[in-house]
Amino acid sequence: MAISKLDYAKKMDQLGDKIKKAGNEYAEIPKRYELNSQEDIDRLKKEWLQKVADFREVQNQIKVLEIPEGFNKEGQKVRDAYERYVNLIEEKTLKFGIESMNNGELERLQKLELEASQEIKKLAHELAEKMFGTV
Repeated sequence: MAISKLDYAKKMDQLGDKIKKAGNEYAEIPKRYELNSQEDIDRLKKEWLQKVADFREVQNQIKVLEIPEGFNKEGQKVRDAYERYVNLIEEKTLKFGIESMNNGELERLQKLELEASQEIKKLAHELAEKMFGTV
C-alpha cells in the first residue's frame, strides 16, 4: 500500500527536525576551537566529519522514504536538494583549512550551503502546499 500524504508529511517533519538538530550541532563545533593551529583545524574537521555522517544518515532515510503517489516529481526535488546540501557540507568540511579561509573558497562554499538550505525549505513548502493546499 502506498504511503499517505499525511504519513509522508509526518515522517518528513521528523526528518526535518533531525536536519535542524544536526545543523545546529554542526554550527556549534567551531566555537570550541581557536583555530590557531593545524591541530585545532584537524580536530574540528574530525568532529565535522562525524556530524556529516549524521546528515548522511538523514539523507539515506529520505532516499528510502516512499513518496506519495502523484507527488514523485516534487518529492524527488526535495531529495535532490538535500543531497546537494549534504554534499556541500561535506565538501566544506574536507576543504576547511587556512588556505580555504584565505582564498575565499570557504566563504563561497558557505554561501552555496546557505542557498541549498533555503532551497530545501522552499521545495518542502511547495510540496506541502501541493499536497494539502495553503500551508
